[in-house]
Amino acid sequence: MLLRLRRRGPTGRRGGAAGALVIGLSVFQGEYDFGVEQFRLVLQPMMITGAAALALVAARMLLGRGGAVLAALFFLLLRGIISVLVGPVLGEPQVWFPLYLSEAIIVEAVALTRLTRKPLALGAVSCLGIATLGMALESLWINQVFAVPWAASIWAEALAMCIPVGVATGMCGALLATALRDGHLPRPALSRGIVTATALIVAAATANGLYATVPDNATATIALREVSGTGAARTAAAEVRVTPASLAQEDAAWVEILAWQGGGAGERGLVIDRLKRTGPGTYESIKPIPIAGGWKSTLRVQDGRTMTAVPIYLPAEDAIDAEEVPASATFTRQFVPEITLLQRERSFDHPAWLWGAASVVVLACSVALIWALSWGVARLARSSPGRDWNDAGDRERVLL
Repeated sequence: MLLRLRRRGPTGRRGGAAGALVIGLSVFQGEYDFGVEQFRLVLQPMMITGAAALALVAARMLLGRGGAVLAALFFLLLRGIISVLVGPVLGEPQVWFPLYLSEAIIVEAVALTRLTRKPLALGAVSCLGIATLGMALESLWINQVFAVPWAASIWAEALAMCIPVGVATGMCGALLATALRDGHLPRPALSRGIVTATALIVAAATANGLYATVPDNATATIALREVSGTGAARTAAAEVRVTPASLAQEDAAWVEILAWQGGGAGERGLVIDRLKRTGPGTYESIKPIPIAGGWKSTLRVQDGRTMTAVPIYLPAEDAIDAEEVPASATFTRQFVPEITLLQRERSFDHPAWLWGAASVVVLACSVALIWALSWGVARLARSSPGRDWNDAGDRERVLL
């Protein structure tokens, strides 16, 4: 893909390669696209910012005027086709995706200024716009179609993550484009410093987004009223009281009931019901909630760093030696880490050191991947037949 971006050729083909880069950088958002987030909501705008910053800056610099918009349109074409095939055609849960159009327009607008002659400055400034105005505009789309809109409560933390991630990845996008287009990079110390700083910033932002807590002695009292169906097709309306009431504020990221792994008329194996708040700590369902058969239903809460859940109904599963959690008419259950419910089949019976060791392996693989990509781009730059430079200072005066 990098070689195709580098080659001179039809703009449409190179635009497709740039769009493929946007798609590749967006794969980490998959669970947010389906509305089954297993991490805090604040990670979503950060991941969109990073993908847009790196890919769209590189596309604009490599393809010229309109390159960022072309990459975004190619992304929308492919993701739109996939969404139609997965949802309406195959009958699976509907998947949504960010548009990236506002971000692309911001990059194009900044590139109309004199900053177009200063790639690193172009990357930093345009991606500051992506992290702020771009995310504000993107939220208009996300709040309309995604299962979980961006609550007002996430914005302060989201901006604190998006701005440094956007500026850093935007500068990396500029380095990538400069290496592929002109065959030149700043002196190694500066290039390595930007890439290293970007990796550390993204790692810190990701670690912050992954950090979640489960409250002690918090419970939910749920009253179910059957509304339709018989046997395995039974559904119910739910009234929920959370204790303490302060567990979820009025603008919590989400207070919802999630049901999955079922099916039936009009269903696609997934029900997401954002509960209606009726008072401090009290909520009621809007959609009928499956409470029988192969369905799994849970109450989920995410507010600030709190991320927790209560089982409503879980079927018995002999394969993992799990007993049924019945959907009684009224019950009170304690909040638990939601990963124990969403990943019920996962075994937590392992030595304490194993998780740390596995994390170190993942970290090592990530560092190796970043190094390999950086080495490859630098190798391409060195092999470019571009014009000669007198010294490192000449390169940096142009790049900065």
